[in-house]
Amino acid sequence: MLLCWTNAANITLGSSLTAKLNNHNEESSWLSPNGDFSFGFQQIQKDGFLLAIWFNKIPEKTIVWSANRDNLVQQGSIVELTKLGSLSLRDSTGKEVWSTGFGVDHAAMLNTGNFVLANKDFSNNWESFNEPTDTLLPTQVLTTTKQLIASYSKSNYSRGRYLMKIDDGDLVLFSRRPPKDHESIYWPENLIDGRSTGQGISFQVMFNKSGSIYVQARNETVLKWLSQSNSSSSTSGLYQRAILEYDGVFRHYVYPKDDDTLNSTAWPLRKWSQTSQAIPENKCLNFRSPVGSGACGYNSYCSIDNDGRPSCYCPNGYTFIDSNDKMKGCVPIFEAQSCNEDLEDYKNFYIDSIDFLNWPYGDYENFQSVSEDWCRNACLVDCFCPLAIFAGNKCYKIAAPLTNGMMDSSIQGTKSLVKIRKGNSTASKQCNNLDSKRKVDKTTLIVIGSVIVSSSAVLNILLLITSLVFCFRLRRKASITKPIQKNIPEMNLQNFSFFELEKATNGFKEQLGAGAFGVVFKGVVELVNNNITSIIAVKKLYNNNMVKEGEQEFKAEVMSIGSTNHKNLVKLIGFCNEGQHRLLVYEYMSNGSLASFLFGPSKPSWHQRKQLALGIARGLFYLHEEKNVEANVEDDAQIILGDWACDCYESGKVECLVENDDEAKMEMKMVEKYVMVALWCIQEDPSLRPTMKKVMLMLEGSENVSAPPLLNSVIIYSNGTRHCDGLILLINHELGTMLLCNPTLKESTILPEPNYLKTCFNKDKNEIRQKSPYVEFGHDSKSNDYKCVAIWCGESMCKAEVYTMGSDSWRKIKMCQDITDGELSSGFCWKGVCYWMVDRTGNGFTSILSFNMSNEEFHFIHLPDFEYWTINKYDVKFSVWNDSIVLFVKSAKERILRIFKMDVSEAGSCSWTEYVHANPVKCFYNEAPFWKNDEILMQLWNENSNGNGTIKIGATLTAGDKVFSWLSPSGEFALGFHQLPHNKDLFLLAIWFNKLRGKTVVWYADTPNNPTPKGSKLELTADRGLLLTGPRNQELWKSGTIVSQADMAIFNDTGNFVLFDRKSKKIWESFNHPTDTLLSTKVLEKGVVVSSSISPTNFSKGRFQLSLKTNGKFGLYTMNLPSEHLNSNYYTKETTNTVERFEFVRRRIEENQENKEQTLENTLEVFSKFLFLLTQFSIQENKLKHSLSDDAKQDPIHLKILPKISSLQDIMSINFPRADSKANT
Repeated sequence: MLLCWTNAANITLGSSLTAKLNNHNEESSWLSPNGDFSFGFQQIQKDGFLLAIWFNKIPEKTIVWSANRDNLVQQGSIVELTKLGSLSLRDSTGKEVWSTGFGVDHAAMLNTGNFVLANKDFSNNWESFNEPTDTLLPTQVLTTTKQLIASYSKSNYSRGRYLMKIDDGDLVLFSRRPPKDHESIYWPENLIDGRSTGQGISFQVMFNKSGSIYVQARNETVLKWLSQSNSSSSTSGLYQRAILEYDGVFRHYVYPKDDDTLNSTAWPLRKWSQTSQAIPENKCLNFRSPVGSGACGYNSYCSIDNDGRPSCYCPNGYTFIDSNDKMKGCVPIFEAQSCNEDLEDYKNFYIDSIDFLNWPYGDYENFQSVSEDWCRNACLVDCFCPLAIFAGNKCYKIAAPLTNGMMDSSIQGTKSLVKIRKGNSTASKQCNNLDSKRKVDKTTLIVIGSVIVSSSAVLNILLLITSLVFCFRLRRKASITKPIQKNIPEMNLQNFSFFELEKATNGFKEQLGAGAFGVVFKGVVELVNNNITSIIAVKKLYNNNMVKEGEQEFKAEVMSIGSTNHKNLVKLIGFCNEGQHRLLVYEYMSNGSLASFLFGPSKPSWHQRKQLALGIARGLFYLHEEKNVEANVEDDAQIILGDWACDCYESGKVECLVENDDEAKMEMKMVEKYVMVALWCIQEDPSLRPTMKKVMLMLEGSENVSAPPLLNSVIIYSNGTRHCDGLILLINHELGTMLLCNPTLKESTILPEPNYLKTCFNKDKNEIRQKSPYVEFGHDSKSNDYKCVAIWCGESMCKAEVYTMGSDSWRKIKMCQDITDGELSSGFCWKGVCYWMVDRTGNGFTSILSFNMSNEEFHFIHLPDFEYWTINKYDVKFSVWNDSIVLFVKSAKERILRIFKMDVSEAGSCSWTEYVHANPVKCFYNEAPFWKNDEILMQLWNENSNGNGTIKIGATLTAGDKVFSWLSPSGEFALGFHQLPHNKDLFLLAIWFNKLRGKTVVWYADTPNNPTPKGSKLELTADRGLLLTGPRNQELWKSGTIVSQADMAIFNDTGNFVLFDRKSKKIWESFNHPTDTLLSTKVLEKGVVVSSSISPTNFSKGRFQLSLKTNGKFGLYTMNLPSEHLNSNYYTKETTNTVERFEFVRRRIEENQENKEQTLENTLEVFSKFLFLLTQFSIQENKLKHSLSDDAKQDPIHLKILPKISSLQDIMSINFPRADSKANT
């Protein structure tokens, strides 16, 4: 190999270097002629090598360039100047990982530190100076196409977090954020002087031979000096480099070459010394980025050390994520504050004050004119506030994670108020203990080392062995988790050590079973209490379960299990609570576990299973009710009886559950009872499930077992009839008889006698009714006769009676009767209405049919349509339905009946509940018993709503399962108790859009404890207006001070609920007390606010507010909770002081005098103008006549001229006058 000791010595094609351990001879690298620089492999880690250029004569071997810097290569890797003229780097497997272009003739390591690949004419084909890493050397130029990228850390040479380049004419320092290396400027240098004089913009950064570094324009004008050499001192005796270091700071260093330079220059020490001011001078203050963590990582702050370098620190209560890489940030060493206000967790925290520390970004709330104590307390009680900044009289709450932390003496009058949990949390103690232990360890090792140095060789060996053992034990001891307290004296349980149980189980050798929380092993141990040897079962808990719990949680669970004492529960003998080891010791069950008994290969007998079920029930009853232990079913698979058992039970074939058990078949009644109990226990509705006490009594025979509701609903079949309309009417028998009528059939025949239905009722011998089924018939004002279907519920079934004019035929369908397609069609239903109320039968061939009704609209009788009837005369509840409740059967597949919503088309208040009750009826199929469901749908009605929006004094509403409300005349709006979806027992006294599917709430009572519980009552009173009381009759809310006696209330179709006195004067209205919504025609007066709710499901006062201030300014504001302190507005509309109100009008009139060519395509504008005309003028003789009152003439928004209107084109041609500025506002 030919080495480059002279300028003439080049590196020839075929030359190579190999990465070897501890190889420092001359053949391990290619040197520059003067020997100052070296090119080759530098060992970075134990088995990692970097292809690099370094200062060869400096002991530190400072690297100035590297290739493939993000991936170190291994020992045995080779760099070769190939025969093809390419510089190629191959790893130890021979794979090429980096290379240059082809076709060069030779290479050379120059005295400047530049490694070049040259052509035959000695022109450079490639050079390291054109591909810089993080360092510039004298004579090197950084052009606009190149950049410096800092190393990741002092010892990690891969690409780091910072880069330097010329960008858009400026020399700029960027930070790089993974994973996409997003760049953010933290040191911009705007070259204003150069641009203003026309000298050009930044073109390149020069590092000249004399040691000056400057930014140069294209015309070679110096725009900015980065480092200027002292002309009085020579730089020939100095090594120089300028580097963008891992901390993001660009520095210029020098290093004396020899002793003569040390004595003759200002650099008296043989080390790298900084020559000029760093860029930036104070990174902590310069580095500000609204996005990202800032100069340091999240939750850490930057401060300049005594040596002028920026360093990262953690606030008190925080620790570094990685102590070897402090720029990764910090994390708190305590548990976060709970936001559950009932726990008052803020009392477990205190505020630590740090001067001169600021976090300029990330404040989510700010306050002015407050004291430091107020700021401390505001952050302390706010669970979202980890830190607050107090500066002057301002307080800023900073959100987590903390960003852009900076500490500097120039930040006067600024304090960081850090919130820390009291008592030095467990993590804090462990960290402190570990740090102190490490200090002790280091001190001890230093003493040992000193002794070793000053002792004889033999003693040195002995002491070395001793120190290694001591160090090993210290490390092993530090790695073991600190044991949690073992002794729990209040328990009457034996406390075992882990060694005792390990020995008792013979190293946990014989496994008995495994569960969700641990593995059970068999063992033998001598018990302390009776000094006898007993067989035990040791449950070794998994680390990822119990070890995560604290001392108190584990202690509480052991106490709970250990205090149980029941013959059907296994007894806990003792426990182990030692470090990471937590074990439970039970008495040994010689017959095995319950799981092995139930699911093992040998099936228990019927008698054993009966006793087993009863024993389990007694044990669970003891735990649930006597011990009050909360059960937690982790998996649905733990339910033994599933869909299979339900299917057998429903089809009447319970014997299929015990088909191979002759002993059980002898007691089929007992089997049936046990299955029924099991089905009760797995009901989907938790309220239907029996208590364990009731289960035990039912199994013991002390209490009768009723038939359980089946898990499926009504199923409709259609065998080949694809377009048959089927409708099931499901009636609440508490409401008595109902009439379903069709007003579209017009008949001139005489109505049936009033006792027609009573006659039909008397024919049903099984029917037991508490009310007379007598219902009168009538006709409406348009002479439409009403043909009705009478429906009622009896003891045996729900029945449907059909009556059509011209036919007096009717028929009942019995509960257990099988119905097939077409069977109901003969003999009647030839015109008009035909409805049937049937249920699924045992063989599953039920079909529900109706004819001649596909386009009909069916209604309940609405009494106000009749001239001679009043609503208070009858106990029958009426409402209006339409055909949205028709179920279309279009498939031969079985369908589960769905619950339909009623579409209210006229006045009335109805709702369709979301659940179905099932009453079982016993039928027989092939002499086998089975049960059918008689489905009952809850039809609800509000007696106080009379259809015109008027509510009388004394009217009440009650919050409960039945949804009651007061309606506006059109039914658009409803006022009542709005049931919350997440909790069926909580209600909101509210107004909502009644015809919308989502029942959108537009107003709600601002009660102190929103929402209100079930059983709350709303009453319209004379002296207190609307009065809301709780289940115990305590007052929860009232509409406000009533200046006079209320006489009635009117619920308008605008959504406004208004109280009137006897003089018809308004004394209260919901529009004057808005919550979070404005409706059409609503006026927002000065000083009245609209507040948002906390969330879509929490209607308490939220964080945002809209208001029209007394100064006429309209704005949106944020509000701090719970103090309700109002922050500055985040949106405002400048108005004048003369503005008195903010009005939400139904129409929006826009005019444009410059553009009069309107088209018919703008349908919305046509309609808006037409509505405006209709609301301002009366229609007489098909013409609109213009008439303005004196008040109207003063209103600039009214029309001044009204031409003749005869078409839509005439409407479009109207010019609406422009309103003046005040009116427009």
